[in-house]
Amino acid sequence: YNQLGTIGFSRMLMQNPNDVVYYGLNWIFSHLGIPWQVYLLLFSMFTMYVVIKWCNEYSDMPFLSIMIFMVFLFPAWESAMRQGLAMCFVYLGYIALDKGKIKKGIALYILSFFCHQTVIFFVPFFFIRKIRITDKVIAIYLISTVALYALSTRVWSIINTVAGFFGRNQYGEFWHERPTHFIAFIVLLLVAALFFFRRDYNEDQKAAECIHAMFWSVMLLAFSGGTNLRLCYYYAIFACILIPRILTHIKPVQMSKVIVGLAFLALFLTTVDTTYYFYWQEAVGVYGG
Repeated sequence: YNQLGTIGFSRMLMQNPNDVVYYGLNWIFSHLGIPWQVYLLLFSMFTMYVVIKWCNEYSDMPFLSIMIFMVFLFPAWESAMRQGLAMCFVYLGYIALDKGKIKKGIALYILSFFCHQTVIFFVPFFFIRKIRITDKVIAIYLISTVALYALSTRVWSIINTVAGFFGRNQYGEFWHERPTHFIAFIVLLLVAALFFFRRDYNEDQKAAECIHAMFWSVMLLAFSGGTNLRLCYYYAIFACILIPRILTHIKPVQMSKVIVGLAFLALFLTTVDTTYYFYWQEAVGVYGG
């Protein structure tokens, strides 16, 4: 960040030709003399603005959704700032497209792509989410998950070969473990959703979208690799919407809200320094930091 304040705009573009929006913003703020700590504060404020807007738009219990985000996702966004900024833009684009603001939505998607190019793997979800969830679709998801798990090593070798042509890092070499805690969280949430919405998965369209997102998360996690975990970040925010949706099916509803809210508050208070390891505990064990 400080180095960007000492170079010209053209050199910045030459050094960072891919994620130009992210580095361009860094370059502007650095040249304005804004300290790194203030930049972090502004980034956090923008993140929370987007999350609050997202939760108000889609959640039955916005405050609970925000609390869930703070417990499970906020540390991950803060530690992956390029992708965090990309997610902010892509979720704003998601909301815009849902409201029929096509040009605005596409513009925000393009902005997100030039913050972190992994966003391209989330774009198809805007169309996939429209597919009705049936027993056949669930079977396809399950078979795909097993296949990805069984063939992960072979597929990663192909990905690395293709990535080499584009001068990218060998993605498959970056951490091969799977985050046990995160997998358990997503799988249990998916099972609960399938149980509570079993009469008609598509009766609640937003819940159906969340179920699609959880299945995609499970498939990516079965595939293993740190890169795939980063891709899961795009889908994990749907858990913040799905949990309140599930609670509406538990009686008494008000009591379930209180119990779950207190549980997530307790989790936040006890894991505020270690939430990051919720995703990366195996990687921390391997690399020691």
